[in-house]
Amino acid sequence: AMLAAFKALQGETVDIVTSSAILAERDYENWREFFSSLAITASHNIITTDKKGVKGCYECDVVYGDVSNFQFDLLKHEYKDLGTRGNRGFG
Repeated sequence: AMLAAFKALQGETVDIVTSSAILAERDYENWREFFSSLAITASHNIITTDKKGVKGCYECDVVYGDVSNFQFDLLKHEYKDLGTRGNRGFG
């Protein structure tokens, strides 16, 4: 979380990939106050999409998630042209 905060304070977006959705939600809950105290927005991608297929979590500075959710979101973003990841790129 400290490295993610450091990178986010430098203006980068950070994806934290875990092995399970349960861990992603747990870690987000454990660290969200830490991020909030530094004025860093954080969320997780273990959520449903809105009508357009875009996940609001990707507007945050730090996103927690598991491998399969990141992979599924990337495939929807790139190959279905749903814009699931918004303007978020890869560093």
